Amino acid sequence: MANKRREDRPKQKPRPDSPGDLPAPSLPDEQELMRQSDRFTKMMLAIFGGVGLLLSLIAILIALNIHRKTLNEVQVQGVVTQLMIGEYENGNEFYFPVIEFPLTDGTRQTVQVNEGSSTMDYEPGQSVTIRYLPDQPEEARIESFSSTALRWQGPILIGLVGAGFFAMTAFAWKMTRR
Repeated sequence: MANKRREDRPKQKPRPDSPGDLPAPSLPDEQELMRQSDRFTKMMLAIFGGVGLLLSLIAILIALNIHRKTLNEVQVQGVVTQLMIGEYENGNEFYFPVIEFPLTDGTRQTVQVNEGSSTMDYEPGQSVTIRYLPDQPEEARIESFSSTALRWQGPILIGLVGAGFFAMTAFAWKMTRR
């Protein structure tokens, strides 16, 4: 009985971790991979192009609003009455002019300008050109290159970022068409 025949032995189950016994994974064919890659590329181009379009529209709307406000501003002569000093945590001082100017109804308005500088650009008693919206005289500004540049920096920066997204989208689109 020591000799058992092969048929008498219990049948062994194949080990599931044996590579030959596992079903082969179904891999997508090359055409399916190309379709998936093309869909992903189109989706990314649409997202980047959409962000560029949205940022550009926002920049245009802000610019139109600034332009409309500028057209509605009243221009008068005013005088700097004093300089307020603001000191920041790092010890730097900024000078903010306080201005007085006549309103269209004949009354006088005094406002501290929001725009300051690290140098004393204005002196008390100095005559300056003031621009303000009639319904918002507390938002008056001294007409200068820097005050104009500050007004336009937002839409310019947003527009540049939008243009960057457009440029990246155009470059990527061109590269996918080769």
